[in-house]
Amino acid sequence: MTNIAPHPAKSTLQVGFFSAIFMALMTIITFGFAITAIPISGANCMENCIEYPYLNTISQFPKDFQWMIPAIVMMLVYLVFMVSIHLMLLQNKRYLVKLDWLLR
Repeated sequence: MTNIAPHPAKSTLQVGFFSAIFMALMTIITFGFAITAIPISGANCMENCIEYPYLNTISQFPKDFQWMIPAIVMMLVYLVFMVSIHLMLLQNKRYLVKLDWLLR
């Protein structure tokens, strides 16, 4: 006999739903920031390139790393999303728990 309810709690479903929506929004925002962080050296550089010793990169510093803050938030939201999925799984579907742990 299992002590797990046949249906997950409503709060677990709500957390999973809202974290999925927030994760999608954070992915779009992070991609928007990351697409503007194209390096100004190497093969992608068309003009005003920075050459090898890369001494002038401090002028690009804030812009190049702005995408990391929303990416960290997105990673934390992903963790909340995966925990909510884990809590939704039933005891008799333990193979899904293994898949859940693989995706982490």
